Amino acid sequence: MTLAEYTAALQTCDWFYAYSDDHSVWQRGEEAMQQLRAAQRQLDPQGLIWNQHAPKECRISRNKTKDP
Repeated sequence: MTLAEYTAALQTCDWFYAYSDDHSVWQRGEEAMQQLRAAQRQLDPQGLIWNQHAPKECRISRNKTKDP
């Protein structure tokens, strides 16, 4: 997947597929999300592009440590 394809996929992603009552919708969404996550790890390791397009509840947390 190219960076342009990754960005386009993020823009058209069904972020809330998991709430579907239709198992086939959930399954397609899960497969698409797995592909997006693989592309994210390769093309966008910090998740900057991901977070530009994802709704707040689907964003990647870049804060790996907890503040005291």
